Amino acid sequence: HTSKDKRQLLEKVAELEAALAALQASEKSGWLHKFSPGAGSWVLPGGASRWPRRYFVLKSNTLVYYLGEGHREAPRRSLPMTNVVLVDEGVKETRASDTRPLFGAPSRRQYHIFSLYLNHTLESHHGPGAGALLRLSCSSSAEARQWI
Repeated sequence: HTSKDKRQLLEKVAELEAALAALQASEKSGWLHKFSPGAGSWVLPGGASRWPRRYFVLKSNTLVYYLGEGHREAPRRSLPMTNVVLVDEGVKETRASDTRPLFGAPSRRQYHIFSLYLNHTLESHHGPGAGALLRLSCSSSAEARQWI
């Protein structure tokens, strides 16, 4: 190899290292709905949701969530993503009975759901999704792609 080839190779390596460092330092944050175990309904009697909104931050390969944006000093959970498998469950639609109508008849809503599992724990004798560390949903597939 010539010195020019070596220099170009070193420049490319430096460029790739900088891109990797930028990716590792990047942060994604926003509101998602987190599934709370129990009955399979989106809405419980009295209007409480099985999918409460939580504020999530994905940074440096760790996913953390909080009750709200202002609660950054008290995370509810921190999950290293190094030993996690993400499963895209796709778009699900609520039953009409699971939504509270604004005016008139109940309406259906669509959500994009994805789940996080520890490696080698996808199968559960309790059924699909039962072994998930977290089941999350957002309002659109476009928003889900930003997290996935």
